Amino acid sequence: DGAYRQYVKDRDAAAVAPPPPPPPPPGSPGYPPSGGPSGEGFIIGVLGFKGGMGKTTIATNLAIGLTAVGKRVVLVDGNTLFGDVAVSLNVRGQHTVIDAAHLANDPNGIDPQALEAIIQTHESGLKVLIAPANPRESDVVAAETFSNLLVALKRMFDYVVIDTSSGYDDIFLATVQSSDRLLVLTT
Repeated sequence: DGAYRQYVKDRDAAAVAPPPPPPPPPGSPGYPPSGGPSGEGFIIGVLGFKGGMGKTTIATNLAIGLTAVGKRVVLVDGNTLFGDVAVSLNVRGQHTVIDAAHLANDPNGIDPQALEAIIQTHESGLKVLIAPANPRESDVVAAETFSNLLVALKRMFDYVVIDTSSGYDDIFLATVQSSDRLLVLTT
């Protein structure tokens, strides 16, 4: 009986306690910092080893969620043959991740404005590097070149989210090697 009275007293005291203060707005002092250890962006690779696991769904929702809380995010479709990010987000564009990779032969030589011109913008504010709509437009991208692209994007954005293909190719390898975190889907 005494324990119940104490419970009721504690419950009633908590009910009249003032609510906690709201979190500070993004970019203001006190807002949690983002990015990797160097203060640059943070690369998150979304991987799965077979199709139909939901990699694209997880990657797009993660990227949109980070954008919704005020982060500058770019979503990269790393499946250059059969990428679904553009379809998933209903984004169209004349430039693709292949065009961006061609700029990335030297990470220090990438012009951020030229790269920004290739990147599409989703209605949510999310920036997107889409895969070619036609597999014939795809081109072989070396691991080093894709890594250079990721380094450049990491300098430009708070988060770089990569939706990988199910196969093991140079882009997959570069994603694994360059990511600060890997989100591996399993069944």
